[in-house]
Amino acid sequence: MKIKTHDGKEHELTEIDFDCEKEPWLEYRLSDGTVLKLKHILVSVARSNLMNEKGEPFYFTQTSTQQRCFVPKELTRSDQPTIDSDKKETPDGYR
Repeated sequence: MKIKTHDGKEHELTEIDFDCEKEPWLEYRLSDGTVLKLKHILVSVARSNLMNEKGEPFYFTQTSTQQRCFVPKELTRSDQPTIDSDKKETPDGYR
């Protein structure tokens, strides 16, 4: 696989296998009481033959972000279409 940099030069990329050691949820409580959970997931990694000033290769990654949102019941409206969610992991007091 190759990439082309802004100067028009082509550089070789080598795909690298990886094992996931941890993939934690980051949890944020918003000022309106909503709990927002995010998880950044690594999909693929490729190492470039380009080097930084320390002589280390550049790595290119493809990622995905998963999001879960727990909204307090008082912020919800019953007159809007809804999407069913898994109730097992919903904290008390949240929809």
